[in-house]
Amino acid sequence: MGRDAGRHRAAAVFGKHVIIKTETGHVDGIVQSLHPGRPDRCSEMPKSAQEFYIEVGAESREEVYEMGIEEGNSVSSAIR
Repeated sequence: MGRDAGRHRAAAVFGKHVIIKTETGHVDGIVQSLHPGRPDRCSEMPKSAQEFYIEVGAESREEVYEMGIEEGNSVSSAIR
């Protein structure tokens, strides 16, 4: 696969509504990029999953943990 395939995959996940499954329930989130702006408009596309994060409305790492979110939680796309 070429560089364009990676660019399309990155643009495909950016801004998507996802659900994080925790031991206590589900948390809604939106996939965001560490790069400013939309990834499909950036000259330097994210090259790995580590350049994305899921916005859940928390203001700190502690708030994320209080929501029940931990590394390794299952994440699925939300079907609207």
